[in-house]
Amino acid sequence: MKHDLTDTLRNIAEGFIDAAQNRLKLLQAEVGEETDRLLGLLAWLVVTALLALLALQFIALVVLALAWDTPWRTHAMVALTAAAAAATGFAYRAYLSARKRPKPIFVTSLEELQKDRVALDEAMEKSS
Repeated sequence: MKHDLTDTLRNIAEGFIDAAQNRLKLLQAEVGEETDRLLGLLAWLVVTALLALLALQFIALVVLALAWDTPWRTHAMVALTAAAAAATGFAYRAYLSARKRPKPIFVTSLEELQKDRVALDEAMEKSS
């Protein structure tokens, strides 16, 4: 009887260790995928921002070139500066809004851990 209890406890411990190891591998994979996704998004964000900045500079140069020999030159410069400031403020508010909105991570790992907890509870009820 003592031998059966020892074997049972060993099997339970091995099962627990295997399950924990599998969950850690799953967590590692999810962290890697999330890191790759975020780095890709960051790269595209930087490229987009640089291209938008370049386009806005050329638009500003064209507007100033068209208004250079007119009395509206100063007004054009002020309007372009105000538009750039407004766009910067809008982008900053969008950034703050996105930062406050958390994205749930490790959803799959949490679901698997919940399934493990339910299975463990059921096993404990059966053994009682």
